[in-house]
Amino acid sequence: MNIKDKREHKRYVVDAVCEIKMECACITGELKNISFSGFFMKTKVGLSAFVGGEADVKITTRFNDHDYCITARSRIIRSDENGVGCFFVGMDDINIEAFNNLILNLSLNQTNGN
Repeated sequence: MNIKDKREHKRYVVDAVCEIKMECACITGELKNISFSGFFMKTKVGLSAFVGGEADVKITTRFNDHDYCITARSRIIRSDENGVGCFFVGMDDINIEAFNNLILNLSLNQTNGN
């Protein structure tokens, strides 16, 4: 069984900036995909020492003429030469609404073949 077989939610391709804030560092990278569970961020900085730890995350993007700025708490679940995979562990109601709208728009766009 590979990692794709274990995924609960569909991943959507997204072009966004992601910032991971930890006590000792702030890492910025390019969000490559996102789902209701988490995301993968491309970065040149390895975070393998932080796998299993939690961090604050800020995701910003413009999609279909809408600006999104979503903040959340996430757990770093993997880090390799390609980037960092994170799992969402907390988000307030305002960010949940913005996040749901982003996923809905990504879903509709990618379902229509755009």
